[in-house]
Amino acid sequence: MCLVGPRLQISPTHIRVPRVALVRPGHRPDVLVDPPVLIIEILTAEDTCVDCLARTDEYKRMGVGCTWVIDPVAKMAWVCVGRSWTKVTSLTVPGLSICVDPADIFRDGEAA
Repeated sequence: MCLVGPRLQISPTHIRVPRVALVRPGHRPDVLVDPPVLIIEILTAEDTCVDCLARTDEYKRMGVGCTWVIDPVAKMAWVCVGRSWTKVTSLTVPGLSICVDPADIFRDGEAA
């Protein structure tokens, strides 16, 4: 199940709202406490590399196995698994048959 703008309980005192999360089917509370299968972050002009690294580290500590980071201005995409960032031409999720060509999500310089 794909959720847009879900609230994730990263720690007892911290909630994060990624752009998109792929979660396993089932009951969904207002705030997710179980790690999603995939997080998708879409960078904005205000994002810094340090901010993005901090968010992906928080997701990893929560138990999220894979994060996609999309830069709609540069029309580039990265897959973050653990602390390993890889610029990719194909977005995948380890262990799942999900494969997306980043070119398919860019329209007129913006993420679709």
